[in-house]
Amino acid sequence: MKYVLYIDTKQEEIARVRDKVKLLLELWKIRENDINQADYALNQLLKKLIEVSTEKRLKIEVHKLFGDCVIRISCRGTPLNDEDIPTGIAMPELSEVDSEQESIIRGIIIKSYGRKVSVHNKKGLNVASILVETSKQRALRRTLVALFGGVLVGFLVRAFDESWATSFAENICTPIYTMFLDAIKMLAAPLVFFSIAAAFASNRDIRSMGKFSLKMMGAFALTSFIAIIIATVAYFVHPIGDPTLANMVTDSAADIAGTAAATSISIKNMIINIVPTDMVSPFLKSDMLQVMFLAVLAGFGVTRLGATGAQVNHALDTLNELFLKITKIVIKFMPLSIFCAMANMVIKTDTSSLISVGQWMLATVSCYLLMLLIYAGMIPAFTRLSPITFYKKYAPVMLNAFVICSGNAVMPFNMEICRTKLGISPKAYSFAIPFGTVLNKNGGCIVLMISTLFMAQIFGVSINPGMLVSLAVMNYILSIAAPAIPGSLLICIAMILPMMGISANAISIIMGIYALDSMIQTVLNVTGTAVCTTIAAKSEGLIDMKVWEEE
Repeated sequence: MKYVLYIDTKQEEIARVRDKVKLLLELWKIRENDINQADYALNQLLKKLIEVSTEKRLKIEVHKLFGDCVIRISCRGTPLNDEDIPTGIAMPELSEVDSEQESIIRGIIIKSYGRKVSVHNKKGLNVASILVETSKQRALRRTLVALFGGVLVGFLVRAFDESWATSFAENICTPIYTMFLDAIKMLAAPLVFFSIAAAFASNRDIRSMGKFSLKMMGAFALTSFIAIIIATVAYFVHPIGDPTLANMVTDSAADIAGTAAATSISIKNMIINIVPTDMVSPFLKSDMLQVMFLAVLAGFGVTRLGATGAQVNHALDTLNELFLKITKIVIKFMPLSIFCAMANMVIKTDTSSLISVGQWMLATVSCYLLMLLIYAGMIPAFTRLSPITFYKKYAPVMLNAFVICSGNAVMPFNMEICRTKLGISPKAYSFAIPFGTVLNKNGGCIVLMISTLFMAQIFGVSINPGMLVSLAVMNYILSIAAPAIPGSLLICIAMILPMMGISANAISIIMGIYALDSMIQTVLNVTGTAVCTTIAAKSEGLIDMKVWEEE
C-alpha cells in the first residue's frame, strides 16, 4: 500500500499533513506508541526541510509493504545538519538544562532510536525516511527470500555449465556456509555454558527447577515414544522396500560402515562420558552434554558462595548477555548462509538417486508431518495455548533448521525466538533447549525406525514382535547417543544392519538423498524440543503471556 501527498513550503501546512498521516496510520492499525513517535519525527523533519527547501512543495510518501511501514519525505534544498535530524521519539523538556546537558541527553536518545530516522542529500535532493513499524515477520521473509533465491540460482548455474556450477559451489557457496557454521559452533559452547550457569545461579529455588526438569524430560520421552509408534504403524500400514533396490548397494558406504564398526554406543557409556576429564576439552570438542554438566555444577556452586555469590552471579549474567549480543551479530548473516547452502544443495543433489528411493523419502517425510500435527494437538492439550500462534512465531527457526541442518548450529537462534517471541523465561529455555538438542531427537527416532524396516523388506528379513520391540528400544537409545558428527544417524543405521544379517554397505541405497531428508528431520527435532519446553514452562508459570499474545 502506498499513499502520496504534497505540502506547500509553509509552516502552517504542517498540522494538516500530520493529521492526514496519523489518520492513515490508524487505519493501517499501527500501534499508538509508534504513531506518536512517527508524528514527532515528521513534525520536526517538515519544519527543518521547509527551512532549507529551494522548492515550493515537498513530497510525502507513506508506504506499507510486507509489514514494514515507512514515511518518506523528499525535496530539493541544502543538506540538513546532524543536529537538525530528530531521533524519532519526542525529546524531553530541556528548558531548564544547559546546552551541555541537552547534548548529552540528545546523544543518549539518538543512540537508542536513531535508526528510526535517516536523512541523506544526493545531488541537492534531500530524502528523509521515518521507520514507523517493522514487520514482525522480517526474519521469516528474509529467510524465505534467501531459500528460494538459493534454489533458483542453483538451478540456473547448474543449467548453464556443470563444471562452472561445481566451481561456484566449492569456491563460493561452501566457504561462506562453512564460515557461518564455524562461527555458530564457536559460540555454541560458551553460550550454553553461561546461559545454563546464569539460570541456575540466579535461581535460589532449586526445587522448582527440579520440577521443571522432570516435566521437561517427561515431555521429551513422550514425544520420542510417539515418534517411534508413528514410524512403526506407518510402515506396516504401507510397507516399503522393493527387493530390486538391493542392486543399488555399492562400496560407496564403506567409510561409514567402517566408522560404524569402530563405534561403540550405549546408554552406560553416554552417562559415564557426561563427566569430563578436564574443564577445557568439553569446550574444544563442543561436547554439549559435558558443557551442560559443567554449567549446572557451576550454577549450583554459585548458590553456595553466600555474599560473594552475588558478584559471581552478576558476572555470569554479564557474560551471558555478551555472548547473546555476539550471537545476534553472527545471526544477521544467516540469510547469506542459507542462500549459499541451498544453491550448494541444488548443484550437488543427484536427481536419479532421489527418484529411485522416493518411497523411503515419502514415508519419512509423511511421518515428520504427522508428528508436527501431533505437536499442534499437544500444545492446547497441555497448555491451553494456541498452536497457530506457536507455529506462526516459531516458523523462522523451522526454516533455518531446514537449511542449516544442525540442531546445535540453530540453537542460539532457537533460544532467542523462545525468549523474544514465545515469552519463555530464560530459566526454562536456557536449560531445556540445550538438553533437548542433545536428548530429544524425534526425527532421528522416525528415520532410524523407518530405515531399518525399509532395509529388512528389501533384503527379505522377517520382523517378529520381539525383534520389533528390540529395534524400537535400540533406535531410541541410538537417537540419543548418536555421535556428534555429520551423518551420525547413517552410522547408527550401519551399526544396526549387521545385527539383522544385512551388510552395513546397504546404507548406500539411501545415502544419495539422506542429506535432503536430514534437513526436514532437523526441523522436527528442534520443533519437538521447543514444544516440550513450552509445555513444561507453561505448567511452571515460566511464560510471559504478554509476549506470547503479541502479534
